[in-house]
Amino acid sequence: MKRVLFAVFMIGALLISHNAQCRTKGNLYDALKNKDQVKVFVHDTKDATKAQKMDLGELRREIEDALTSRKSINFKIVSQKEDADILITCDVKEFVWMEEDPIDDVYGLEGIVMDAVMTHNYARVQAVFSVLDGASGKILWSRKLKATLTQAEMDEAKSIPLINERIIEIFMMKCFSKSHG
Repeated sequence: MKRVLFAVFMIGALLISHNAQCRTKGNLYDALKNKDQVKVFVHDTKDATKAQKMDLGELRREIEDALTSRKSINFKIVSQKEDADILITCDVKEFVWMEEDPIDDVYGLEGIVMDAVMTHNYARVQAVFSVLDGASGKILWSRKLKATLTQAEMDEAKSIPLINERIIEIFMMKCFSKSHG
């Protein structure tokens, strides 16, 4: 009887923990979609990596461009944070470039062999993006995001603008997209 109760408990715990991991995290789409205009101030980005190779000015400009080109929410970049409805920060925590990409989580013998044989250049960036309320400074949304990129011919210098673009796409999707959290 104890074994049956233990098995039922363990199955229940697995089901509950699985559901908790699958819950989507909220984003700001619903809060901002009906506003005529959302004024945004993007803080200078920060590079906390040892490498210090990120082009921070370009990263900030790309974040601003991604916001202003968004169609579902009308963002307007402002030059003074006091004029903003929301403030955005981006702190780069990791930048990695490798001449040969690491073996990925692939399934099946064929996938493992193909991944081991094919060599590509690899870049990875992790950054914490935060969106704060302009008036109160309260954090409305904050996540540590990761982007990876592999290409056959991509030196380290070429990887930086490409990985910037990828991490910004992920930020926009996670924070301001209708169907993602």
